[in-house]
Order: sequence, then C-alpha cells, then structure tokens
Amino acid sequence: MNAVAKEAVTEVALAPMRDTFAALARVLDDSPGAFTPPVKHYRVPGIYGRQAEAPAGSCIVSYIHKLEHITVIVKGEAMVADQDGNQFYVTAPDVFITKPGTQRVIVAITDILWFGAFPDMGPYRDWE
Repeated sequence: MNAVAKEAVTEVALAPMRDTFAALARVLDDSPGAFTPPVKHYRVPGIYGRQAEAPAGSCIVSYIHKLEHITVIVKGEAMVADQDGNQFYVTAPDVFITKPGTQRVIVAITDILWFGAFPDMGPYRDWE
C-alpha cells in the first residue's frame, strides 16, 4: 500500500473518534460555565513554548496537533483518551512526545499544568 493510500485509510479509521471528539467539544462549548484553559506563550530563538492550566474536574478536547513536539506534565493528574481509542493516566512529572495528528480528551483529576515545546515557526499561525 502506498503512502497516500495508507493516509486515506488512517483518516477513514480515525473519523468516528474525531467525530466523537468534535461532538464532545460542541457540548462542552455550549454548556453553562464553559471553560477555556488560560494559556501562556514563551519564545526563545528557535523554540516556542505553550503552557496551559486547568482546574480539577475540567474536561478539555485538544486541537489536532500538526507538529511533533515535547509535552511536559508539570503539575497534577489526568485521565487521557486519544484519537486511537487509547486511554491512559498521567501524573506529574512526566514527559512524552506528541506526534502530528494527535488529538486528546483530557479530564483533570487534580489541578493540572501542561507545557508544550515546539519548533518556533515565527508569528502564530494555525500550526499547532
């Protein structure tokens, strides 16, 4: 199977989970007390960092990440589900790599603080 065909098959296979994540995001956005995590941005030559915090009990649907990057769980505990149907528990401190195409639903068990380190692409664009 060539690379284009593999990508097409992967996208079809991911569609149900992506649809579920999108539906959850709509419900969360429309609910009373909808929550958008506060985000802080950091830059040094060649590196862009993004820090997000959420209180215990929060449910967050991430963007579909476009770039491979380092993710650091700085504080807290959370249950996480990804677009492949994997479910896992994370607790600080932890570090892992986020691959392009990753999308997650995060439920904060305690207050959490996550940090992502990305290659700096210049002024912010929709490149997450």
